[in-house]
Amino acid sequence: MTGSASGEHTSLGAWRRLTPAEQSALRNAGHVKVWRPGQILALQGSPPTSMFVVLRGWVKISATNYRGEDAPLAARGPAEIVGELAPISGLPRSATMSAIDEV
Repeated sequence: MTGSASGEHTSLGAWRRLTPAEQSALRNAGHVKVWRPGQILALQGSPPTSMFVVLRGWVKISATNYRGEDAPLAARGPAEIVGELAPISGLPRSATMSAIDEV
């Protein structure tokens, strides 16, 4: 998990669609970590060892395109779950996740 529980946003995100039991299971399985702006949460091509729940701040999702350039794909904010597809599929990460601000 990322950020702080006190910084949760009021918009509906993937986190808010989980049942209380599912939220509790994720809280118990994870830990809170804070990333500073520009820090990488996970790199494209890295092993699928974790997923992230954004509690505050914003995360940039990007991938290296065929020219080797960084191509932004999305931004995810509070109450969103990111990086969950790689652990589900077992495939290497298809994108890089980096902190836009403190996450």
